[in-house]
Amino acid sequence: MPSIVPRVRSDGGTSWQVKIRIKKAGKTVHAESKTFSDKKYKYKEVELWALSREKELESPETAANARWSHFTFGDGIKRYIKEFGTDGNWG
Repeated sequence: MPSIVPRVRSDGGTSWQVKIRIKKAGKTVHAESKTFSDKKYKYKEVELWALSREKELESPETAANARWSHFTFGDGIKRYIKEFGTDGNWG
């Protein structure tokens, strides 16, 4: 369940910060947050966005792409060496 936290701005208005965390086996696999202004969005719209975004993140298609979220620069170099070899003609 996403959490929606009201935030009071310096001009006295309210904005909402939505925090979404997806956990698998007790570990956080995805976390994101987004802030919405009360000038454009009502609370109910923010809540509907948060629920639909959470459902989207838990879909199998998104889970298949999650492996790229932990892909490091070093992983890219190792993959390049594996695919193109180490003949010295990099570039």
